[in-house]
Amino acid sequence: MENNSLVEKLALQVESFQEGFEILSKSFSLVEMVKNFLHLIRGNFITTEIYAFHKLKNDSNWNIISLKKISDPSYLSFLHDSTNPSIKYFEDNCIEVSITLPLSDQTFLGILIGPKLDKSKFTDLDKITLQILLQVFDSAYKSFLNQKKEKTLIFELNEKVLHLNNLIDTGIEISKFDKKRILYDIALERAISLTNASAAMIEITKISQDNIKKHIT
Repeated sequence: MENNSLVEKLALQVESFQEGFEILSKSFSLVEMVKNFLHLIRGNFITTEIYAFHKLKNDSNWNIISLKKISDPSYLSFLHDSTNPSIKYFEDNCIEVSITLPLSDQTFLGILIGPKLDKSKFTDLDKITLQILLQVFDSAYKSFLNQKKEKTLIFELNEKVLHLNNLIDTGIEISKFDKKRILYDIALERAISLTNASAAMIEITKISQDNIKKHIT
């Protein structure tokens, strides 16, 4: 009966989990995503003491990324290293939950949660809800990284299309002129534009009957 009750309560939260994923995946940065995630945790567990940390490698130091700074440096001792998702619960401490979440970009997220406002302990339902929320965050962060890669690819593609159009325009313009000087000027102008160079020159080498003539324009 107790298991059925847990399932029913979790079923009621499915829509909330989906909304949480949508909110997180629309974030513009990891810091903003973590900020939104902490709001979700506060709303689910009614706690004000919550801190988030991030580190680039498993053996590097944790850096706090939440807006709220730790009130006691000793809280850092509750953070733990793990190459797998890990949740630790503590009894009768200023910190009740310590979370380590390896992210898909090989970095790590750490979260510390203090006591609930009503001082009640984390129930089985709370623990399952927290695990689901962490899975929601992990999926949302993967979606965020994929969108970021997609935007980069689109930008690079647009840049290549622009360069191609410039080359086509250059070919059309050059075909309109017979004077070499004008051709050289147009070629230099386009070369500078395409390469973002500050200056350019053309060296022309003419070989005739063992004589070599060079012209710089």
